[in-house]
Amino acid sequence: MIGLSLSWLSKRTDDVEEIVRELKDLPYRGLELDYRFDRETIGKLVRELKGADFRILSIHAPCPRPEEVSRVQASADFYNLASTDEDERRLGVKAAIHTVQFACDLEVRAVVLHCGYVIMENEKDRIRDLWKSGELEQESSQEWLTKKLDERNQKAPVFFDQMLRSLDAIHKEAVKRDVLIGVENRINYHEFPLGDEFEAVFREFAGGNLRFWYDTGHGYILDAMGIQPVKTLLEQQTERLLGVHLHDVREFRDHHAPGTGKIDFAELQPWLKRAEVFIVEAHDHATREEVRDAFDFVVSQVL
Repeated sequence: MIGLSLSWLSKRTDDVEEIVRELKDLPYRGLELDYRFDRETIGKLVRELKGADFRILSIHAPCPRPEEVSRVQASADFYNLASTDEDERRLGVKAAIHTVQFACDLEVRAVVLHCGYVIMENEKDRIRDLWKSGELEQESSQEWLTKKLDERNQKAPVFFDQMLRSLDAIHKEAVKRDVLIGVENRINYHEFPLGDEFEAVFREFAGGNLRFWYDTGHGYILDAMGIQPVKTLLEQQTERLLGVHLHDVREFRDHHAPGTGKIDFAELQPWLKRAEVFIVEAHDHATREEVRDAFDFVVSQVL
């Protein structure tokens, strides 16, 4: 079943009736709950969706939204699971564990998780500008990017260890609740996991409930930067592939509806088709028509 992430709607409204009304005449009957809804709203929303014959396929942590986080602040990265600030890290773990428990209550097996990041300056705007101007391939740009990656890798070990501590607690709850955790590939060079870190994470939790969750927009952008080749990542992790976030990229901006940007989904199809869960993760800049058409596009180009 192909699902639609409620991130398409959640940034502009948390009105349950409006959300259900918006979804009813679209071809999707599977959905992913996202991190902007508080506990009261998500409870009402789930009841209404089930009554309208929708099925929850996956939940993006942290969901429900933690009480201390406002709707405007809501983000899957609000708490850094790799933080060296123990208070922040523990709050992030608590929120992720609540998501796992919520998934179990709803009989949803797949939870999508962002694993945190290295604390450093993230110069993604500079990289975007270099990429758009065609200067990213120049020697001076590549030297600068190499220095940024070196800085990241030098700082990473202490944050990586903190991330593993967080994953350990979340994973124990996932095993207890029979929920699978999809570790998502990220869009920025300072985030976890990157490159060989995927293997290190899965080796640490071998035989457990950790899986790989592939995000097409993130993968395309890190590939375009020359940081993480898409095909290498997919070849290494396909056997662990739980789900896919399907969205497209235009002018270095992701979360467009699949089929409206630069990604060659047909080229990725041999890997992507092995996933159990397929979620169109278009954001609110995608039009209703684009989101509707994305369903047929995914059927023809991905499944």
